[in-house]
Amino acid sequence: MKKIIICAALALVLLIGAYFAYMNTYTQFRPIVFENDSYEFIEVENDSLFYMNLMKVLDYNNIQYKAIGNGDILVKRKFFHDKELLLNYTRKAMDTTWIKSYGDL
Repeated sequence: MKKIIICAALALVLLIGAYFAYMNTYTQFRPIVFENDSYEFIEVENDSLFYMNLMKVLDYNNIQYKAIGNGDILVKRKFFHDKELLLNYTRKAMDTTWIKSYGDL
């Protein structure tokens, strides 16, 4: 009985560790909008300006990210699953007034 409890506890620890490791991996940031009562990923027209502004937004909010060679931004997977937060960051990156006010801090 003691072996079963130890094995179950060890399996639980490994599963929890794997989950947290997975959530801390990086994935590509994809701009998002809320239309027709659902979140939809979009393609931005001037993507280089958008991603430059997005870096300012992420820096302002102290969000860890990685910029890769082709201009894409990688964020931790735990942020990627929060669609409302992604929407907020997308709106700020597209808002020239916000960028002028807070982007150069």
